Amino acid sequence: FKESKMLKIHDMKNFIAAKFVHKSIYSDTNTPEQLKNYFTLNTDIHEKDVRDKLQVRPQRFNLVFGTTCIQCYGGEYWNKINLNIRSEPDLGLFKNKLKASMLDSYS
Repeated sequence: FKESKMLKIHDMKNFIAAKFVHKSIYSDTNTPEQLKNYFTLNTDIHEKDVRDKLQVRPQRFNLVFGTTCIQCYGGEYWNKINLNIRSEPDLGLFKNKLKASMLDSYS
């Protein structure tokens, strides 16, 4: 996988989820209004200056089925990404950095 620069299936799912969260957080004029407030960041909740401003607040669901939705799964995976990668506002550079870090994890 590393030589052919291809992601494994599980990592591809994480990659797509991270792109979705990135598009929602760093929204622009092309982003639909429904997606602009899809995820809640720490800075939206706290008035103080928090350590990790780009961390997504976890959503609470009553059913196990709710934990499989992109709002829960995408937010959890986003919080696991390195802060240097998460803080990249350009989508193209973000995708390149994220894919490179995923490929580096392969042995």
